[in-house]
Amino acid sequence: AELFVPLLAHGKLIGILLLGPKLSETAYSSEEQLVLDTLANQTAVAVENARLFSETLVEKERTATIVEQAFAGIVLLDSQLKIVSLNPAAEAIVGFSVQQVEGVPLSDILGHSILGERGSLRRAITTGERVTPREETLIAGERRRDVLLGVTPLREGYLLSLADVTQLKQVE
Repeated sequence: AELFVPLLAHGKLIGILLLGPKLSETAYSSEEQLVLDTLANQTAVAVENARLFSETLVEKERTATIVEQAFAGIVLLDSQLKIVSLNPAAEAIVGFSVQQVEGVPLSDILGHSILGERGSLRRAITTGERVTPREETLIAGERRRDVLLGVTPLREGYLLSLADVTQLKQVE
């Protein structure tokens, strides 16, 4: 006797567990079939989890590439306004590498004016809502940069989007 046991994940067939005849050539008992059904369910969950994990890794890599290659500077802050990461465009704007500023409070890098009452970051903190890009001046050490700064609150921090408009302001 052969036994076909469906592998179901979320009600969807993802495979079939096929068992050949037993060496004893007796039929599969109802207890054996119950154990095999349980094994099939666990296998289906494991296969589905592996598929989802693989998809997540692909999506994470895709997102990392987008952030890395983005024209705009992107700064990720935690809930205490410490720098979690920044992309190469943001490194060019602030003049520091991610290794130099990771874990450092944003105000230590861009000065306390970044948290000014009229600033985009303060507005996002106060309202909890996204602030569309608007012109602000950032001062990082000796570097002064005119930027378009947008802020998006995240579950546990903030995403800052920066576009350097210093040269455009100079031409203007």
